[in-house]
Amino acid sequence: TALIAAIFPPVLDSTNLTKVFGGNSLEDILRIIASSMLAVATFSLGTMVAPRLIKALASAPDLVDSARKSGSNIGYIVSDLFGYGDFANPAQIEFLNAMLDGTPMEVLAEFFPSFSALNKYDTLASFADKPTVVLCGTADRITDIRHSRRMAELIPGSRLVECPKAGHMVMIECQDDVNEAISWLVEQAGS
Repeated sequence: TALIAAIFPPVLDSTNLTKVFGGNSLEDILRIIASSMLAVATFSLGTMVAPRLIKALASAPDLVDSARKSGSNIGYIVSDLFGYGDFANPAQIEFLNAMLDGTPMEVLAEFFPSFSALNKYDTLASFADKPTVVLCGTADRITDIRHSRRMAELIPGSRLVECPKAGHMVMIECQDDVNEAISWLVEQAGS
C-alpha cells in the first residue's frame, strides 16, 4: 500500500485500485503494477514521472523482481513495445525480455536517474578525425531519433544511418545495416 501511495498519491487508494483491477487482491494488484512500472519509467524518462516512479520501485526491489519473474506476459509486452519497432519476431522479443529479467531492480534503479541527466554532446567533437557511424531506429521509443541526428551533426564527417521503423534494439532488428556500418568502419580504419 505504501508503494501505491508513493506512485498514485491522491488519485487511487487500495479500495479504488481493487475496483480498477477487477477485484484482484491487493497483492495481485501490486504485482501487476510492479511488472508494468519499468515500461512507464522507460517511456517517461526526462519527465517528472520517471524519477519518482523509479524511487518508488527502488523502495521495494524484492517485490518488483518477484513480480517481473512471476511468469507474467507484461515483461514480454513491454520488451516488444519499448524495445522494438516493426521488425521483431517473438524470439527477439523473448531475448530482450530475458535480458531485462536478469537485471535486478536495484541495478535499474541506480541507472535510470543518471540516464535522464546524461548529456555528452560537448565530447563528440573528439570523434571528428575518426571514422564514425551513428546508427539508429526511426521508431525508437526510448532514445528519440533527434538525439542521434544531433550527434551526427556534432561529429564532422560522421555517417548517419537511420533504419526506418526500427526501435531501440536496432542492432537486432536491422542486422544487415549494422553489419554494413561495421564493415565500412573497418575499411575506413584500414585506409
